[in-house]
Amino acid sequence: MSEQTWRVAAQPDTDFDDQTWAVERTAWTRHFRNHLEDRLTWAVQYVRQHQHQLHEVASHFASMMALLQQARLQFDSQPAAVELIVTLHPWPVRWGHWVEWEQALRFAIRAAQQSSQADRLAELLEDLASILHYTGRLEEALTICWQAIAVAEQSKDTLYLVSAYGTAATTLKLTGRAPEGIALLNKLEAHEMLQKADRATRLSATAQIKLFQMDFLRAQGRLQEALTCGSEALRCLGQLSTPNQFLSASAQRNCGLVAYAYGHYPQAIEYLQQAQALFNQLGDTFSEALARGNLGLVYWAMGDLNAAETAIRETIQVNERLNAQWRLVKEIGNLAIVHLLRGHLPKALSSVNRHLLLAERIVATNEIKRAIGNRGIIKLHVGLLSEALSDLAEEVAYIIATKGSLEGLVINYANMGRCYSLLGNAALARQFCEQARQLAEQTNADPLRILAFRCLAECQPDRQQSQALLQRAFDLAERLGRRFDVAACLLALAALTTNEAERSRLWQRSAAQLIEMGAEQWLSGCSPASPPHLPLMT
Repeated sequence: MSEQTWRVAAQPDTDFDDQTWAVERTAWTRHFRNHLEDRLTWAVQYVRQHQHQLHEVASHFASMMALLQQARLQFDSQPAAVELIVTLHPWPVRWGHWVEWEQALRFAIRAAQQSSQADRLAELLEDLASILHYTGRLEEALTICWQAIAVAEQSKDTLYLVSAYGTAATTLKLTGRAPEGIALLNKLEAHEMLQKADRATRLSATAQIKLFQMDFLRAQGRLQEALTCGSEALRCLGQLSTPNQFLSASAQRNCGLVAYAYGHYPQAIEYLQQAQALFNQLGDTFSEALARGNLGLVYWAMGDLNAAETAIRETIQVNERLNAQWRLVKEIGNLAIVHLLRGHLPKALSSVNRHLLLAERIVATNEIKRAIGNRGIIKLHVGLLSEALSDLAEEVAYIIATKGSLEGLVINYANMGRCYSLLGNAALARQFCEQARQLAEQTNADPLRILAFRCLAECQPDRQQSQALLQRAFDLAERLGRRFDVAACLLALAALTTNEAERSRLWQRSAAQLIEMGAEQWLSGCSPASPPHLPLMT
């Protein structure tokens, strides 16, 4: 075909003029918009009809996202798209589609602000704030929380008011402003909207508030008050005519963490496994991984380091896939502790440095200071005592300034006491170890008592006093099933006895425990007369 012939062939039929094309285009646009709105309406109805068959909804998620992508280009279809987003939420987050869903929420917020759907705005803003919180964009999360609170108060949306307050309080805690977070929850508890809410709303709201408060109380070492909050949350949830499985699972997880802090490990495992099973039924990938990581804490407390490392590594993989930065930071820090307990000090130092780097990247002040404190404990075990003291003192100053973790304070005081003992400063060693003991008694938590007894035993001038303290620590550790502490006490008792046969027996018993736990590296280069100082960690 020649160029001239092609040009003639390419020209449109002159009978099909511009006006006809415009009519056709308008008709097609109307048809497409109507079809799109029909599909969006069908999708909303489908999700509502399959609320108890979420695996079915999940299988259609990609096609629903395609509908939402098309709706972004059609202004008239945006209200229907917002309705689908609101109906789907929070399931895409729980399924792990965080990146796509953040885009959908931002679109829905803009659309709601421009339309008559302002009543959905508080819900959408709080949902976005949660994703920002999970992914470590903490200051932006706070900004969105304040917007959500203002909109919820204006629209009288009580449940999303509670969620926004809670997310803001938790974010403040993570950024080192725990007192502000506590004040915010106290303000929420007295909010007039809660007093005027209907019974079902008030029960759900109270349960949520109690769960948020549990987190703060546990960190402060106020464990009995935390348990009371957990019982109150479960009582409220039990009175709802329509069960809230997510809040029930969250309550189980929180109760498991308090049981762990008390040293009630079988009970903690039961709570956390129940929470994990409920989250699994919901298809909530992130929360299930969260409970699995919490189980890792219980496993290491019981000396099952293989199970602990497996649980933590699996949780890290999920958090990396979801880009759940704030949780990833915590789990990397937990992995560093497992390496430390195994005696793999280079791995522990590498992990704690990664912990610190990630925490600094998202400006998670709590985790920055925790990483520095843990780095100090690792430095203690590689012989860098002055550097260790500096790191430990930095976290102590932060905890005191922010009224932070009492458990962290006990651990740091105990390790500072050990540092001073190794440096030959017996007076300061006893001072810090005694402070650790007093705080441990204040929390009424046996794992912290064991730590305090162990560190006090190291700085006693009298052998019999040291043996008595170690025996108390040993008895508690055996009763709780804390095998690492049992091994540590046996090693320390072996060094104190003058009976060679008894020393050999205690050493062999401890060595068997450490080998079984996968922590035999601590025995390298040591002897019954000169045993290793096993880490003072809960």
